Amino acid sequence: LLGRYGKLVFDSWTRPKYLKVSGKRRAADKTIERRFKRYGRFAGLAFWLLLTKDWLD
Repeated sequence: LLGRYGKLVFDSWTRPKYLKVSGKRRAADKTIERRFKRYGRFAGLAFWLLLTKDWLD
């Protein structure tokens, strides 16, 4: 994430974590990308903040 926030990173941690925080059973990568498209060049950062929100709660 060092200075580049536009790309969403999908891996063995982010996919299941997204499903958990979104309450969904399944979500294709394209579906997730569409959800975060509105954040433009900060889409990856918005995705990361959603996934790590519970780290601060």
